[in-house]
Amino acid sequence: MAVRWTLTPTPNQCIVEVAYAVGLINDSRRESLLDALAGVRLMHAISVQKVDDFGVRRRRDGMAAKTVYTELTIVRQWLNFAVTRRMLTMNPVAGTKRVKPKPGPRDYWREEQLDLMRS
Repeated sequence: MAVRWTLTPTPNQCIVEVAYAVGLINDSRRESLLDALAGVRLMHAISVQKVDDFGVRRRRDGMAAKTVYTELTIVRQWLNFAVTRRMLTMNPVAGTKRVKPKPGPRDYWREEQLDLMRS
């Protein structure tokens, strides 16, 4: 999969690519994080508003609440990593509250499978 960098990669894009290369994130999370960072040229430009907009956009795109929660957790961890490496002086989303989604009912069996078991 080709990287969509227009000029030189930003530190944000580099961190996402490293996380992908070492297996911390999969293809879809990599793409969604790169989309979230589109237009953000400096790490200092990341704000709570941008992270919230990312979560809202992902839900609007049809992602499950648990998926969005996990992606926002990855963003938070990534920003914490940037603070420990002195790329940022503070985490812009530190102190914000995330709401963990309650697990909904799960259909472990499809109706056709249940019909086969009943007969």
